[in-house]
Amino acid sequence: MASAMQKRARAKFDKLAALNADQDAGGHIGMAARKAKSRMNDSWNKRSSTNVAGFYRELIAILKENGCYFLREGKGDHEVWFSPGSNQSFTVDRGSK
Repeated sequence: MASAMQKRARAKFDKLAALNADQDAGGHIGMAARKAKSRMNDSWNKRSSTNVAGFYRELIAILKENGCYFLREGKGDHEVWFSPGSNQSFTVDRGSK
C-alpha cells in the first residue's frame, strides 16, 4: 500500500508529464504549461520533508520512470539528479533509505 507521501509524489509526476505534453504542443497552451511547471517546481523545491524513511527506492524508481537521471554525488548524504522535463537539477536525500 502506498503511503500518502508516495501518492503525492506520483500525483506530482503525473501532473508534470501532462504539462510536458502541453508544452510540447506549443502555442498559448505551451506557454501556459511552461509557466505552470515553473510555479510547480518552485513550490516543490521549497518544501521540506522530515518523514522520508524507506522512501528512497520508490523515489528513485519514480524519478527514473519520468526521465530523470543521476548526475553526481552531493554533499553529505545527498545525490544530485537532473530532470529533462524541467531542465533543472535537484538534490535527493540518500538518508531516506
